[in-house]
Amino acid sequence: MEWRVAPRPAKTEAVRAGRIRCTDGDPRCDLDATPSNRLCSFAVALCLENVDPRFPRCDATPVGEVQATSPGAASPGRLVLDRLLASLPPDASAGGRCGVAHVVAVPTGLRRNGRPRPGTVRFAVRANVGARRVEASLALRCAPAGRLN
Repeated sequence: MEWRVAPRPAKTEAVRAGRIRCTDGDPRCDLDATPSNRLCSFAVALCLENVDPRFPRCDATPVGEVQATSPGAASPGRLVLDRLLASLPPDASAGGRCGVAHVVAVPTGLRRNGRPRPGTVRFAVRANVGARRVEASLALRCAPAGRLN
């Protein structure tokens, strides 16, 4: 299982580790690249069973029963995660299957004193792969404009 995020951050290891950080308005990682709108936008897709030339020993084993584990059912982020899972093709074609990318907006928040603070949206899924159970998580973090991650 692999998360695909666009725009793709310069740090490839961030995608593999499942932790993407961005600053509001940074065109290198914020899809809308609008500073001061107090959110970062990412296009996110989930891919299964892909053959990856970076990992020649990795076998594209069939993945069964993908379940959402985070966020919880009452969270707004869960609607996006449910759409991501629903968009996955039912069977592999051309070496794997990827769902449709959906835009995820990560808003910055406000502290009690009114100063902005970073916001985070987390996704996690679990699936059965043969006799193993695997998990894939993704954390998207948005820092307010003018502030370092």
